[in-house]
Amino acid sequence: MYAKKIAAVLVMVLCAGFAYTASPEPYDYYESAPGYAEPFDSDDDAPAFDRNIPIDREYEGSDPVEGYWIATNQRTGEALCGWHMFVKDGILYGVILSAKDATNKSIAFRARGPYPDFPEKGKLDKKPMFGPTWIYGLKNAGTGRWKKGYIINPDDGNCFRCKITFCKADGKRYKRDYIKMRGSLRGIGIGITQLWPAATKAEASSIR
Repeated sequence: MYAKKIAAVLVMVLCAGFAYTASPEPYDYYESAPGYAEPFDSDDDAPAFDRNIPIDREYEGSDPVEGYWIATNQRTGEALCGWHMFVKDGILYGVILSAKDATNKSIAFRARGPYPDFPEKGKLDKKPMFGPTWIYGLKNAGTGRWKKGYIINPDDGNCFRCKITFCKADGKRYKRDYIKMRGSLRGIGIGITQLWPAATKAEASSIR
């Protein structure tokens, strides 16, 4: 029963927890960790995300996990959050480009930490939702496999251990490449695995 309750919390945090609220407090952009990405100004008229429509992958780098991905509601397929994954100095990072009910002015005011080895500088609860490396510290375990990193939900400040595995589209059930995102409670190992479909830069940047 205890394990089921923990799993339910993880589902709520990782699946449907990206209902962001902007803070009224002003903020300044800060000197950030390597790989910081400015939020991408997307076309508000971009077509709605559909995980069943194949795409041509957009990524630079030698590992297939690098690129753009969408965190979705695992039951309905609704796009909740767009991510950009990239490798810097052998470490995998991920930044949020857009999210449901969030804007470029949304602040991660619940992200208070402290978080293990978090690479960003500055006060955590003054950081913008979009741009900081909320996925960080993953080490390569082979092509398309990364482990021993962390993912922070900037909406509520929770931090989980994570590992990521790339999976190729099969043209049948999975029309797009996808990654398996495994999030688990630190020190316990209990968690859930989600499937995040690949996206174009425009798709990952236009969730509203």
